Amino acid sequence: MNPRGTKGLSVSTFDAHFRSWVDSLPKLRGEDGEPYDRSSINVYSFRHSFAQRHADAGVPVEVLAELMGHSRLTSTRVYYRNPRELQQMQEKYLVGWSGLRRSDKGSTLAHRP
Repeated sequence: MNPRGTKGLSVSTFDAHFRSWVDSLPKLRGEDGEPYDRSSINVYSFRHSFAQRHADAGVPVEVLAELMGHSRLTSTRVYYRNPRELQQMQEKYLVGWSGLRRSDKGSTLAHRP
């Protein structure tokens, strides 16, 4: 926003401010102790980190897709490392929202009483 808060920043202005901030950081070092290439730090990195942390925390893929503004789940599934884990999260999400419960005798579903 501008100083009066009446107009949003353009992408190029925001990027320039972001780049200036990154350049002002003290020297960054990678895990191996080598200098970290600051040019690889970009705004998209924050978006990706947000999605990855939520996926790792077990947020259902449908919820993360909505948070990310993805119209297709295939765009969101890339953040989930284990396909079986993703399937289990989707099942929990569907069971929670459908009013169904998992049967004690396997993976069949039954209506909640």
